Amino acid sequence: MAENPVLYYIFCAVALLVAFLIVRRVASCLIKSVVMIIVVAALAFIYFNYIKVYDEGEKKPEIIQKVDREVQKRFNHSQKQ
Repeated sequence: MAENPVLYYIFCAVALLVAFLIVRRVASCLIKSVVMIIVVAALAFIYFNYIKVYDEGEKKPEIIQKVDREVQKRFNHSQKQ
């Protein structure tokens, strides 16, 4: 391999191209998945917090209650300043 550096550089270029194409495919799929998870989470939050009507005695999910408390704390803190 050391006797013919051109062949070595061609091999490295091909390996780099293949790695780039594989990473691009996987990364694009991962990015789409992450975006879809964020969209679904945001829609679920909006549904449980603002759209769903809770019957008497029915409670919001725990995660929604935690987020509500955190938002209320931050809102109250910003009102004081």
